[in-house]
Amino acid sequence: MSIILLIIVSIILYIAFLYITVRYMIQPEEPPKPVRFAGMLEAAFGTIVLGSGGFVNDPGGRFIRFFLFFLGLFWISVAVSLYKGSKLGRAICLVLSILRIPTVIGAFFSLLSLYKLYFTQESKDFFNKTIQAGGNDFNSNDSGALKRQDKK
Repeated sequence: MSIILLIIVSIILYIAFLYITVRYMIQPEEPPKPVRFAGMLEAAFGTIVLGSGGFVNDPGGRFIRFFLFFLGLFWISVAVSLYKGSKLGRAICLVLSILRIPTVIGAFFSLLSLYKLYFTQESKDFFNKTIQAGGNDFNSNDSGALKRQDKK
């Protein structure tokens, strides 16, 4: 019974994270398809990790359950940061994907997300745009207002 409850809670958390991501996240543009696909893969793997704590049958396995729960939440937050266009999220995803390759299920997720994030031109352009957009913008409205005042 507790396994079913844990799986239901993890699915509800996954839906809540996706809703919060889409509804309240401010982003300059929508991520391209490869980045969205990689984000969904990472969120799905985070949900699998989150729900796998219910399958620990060891009576003293509370630490393992808490570890898997927080690891799943962390993985879902990495997926959210990919949607946001965070270069740090992309780097964390790279490290986690390399560490996940030796696992049975993780190899599939790792290879697909690494390909989508690092070997497609759309994702390279998206992450380069978000990096450059964070810098100083000298073409903003404020600098234009200063130039107009100088002319008068």
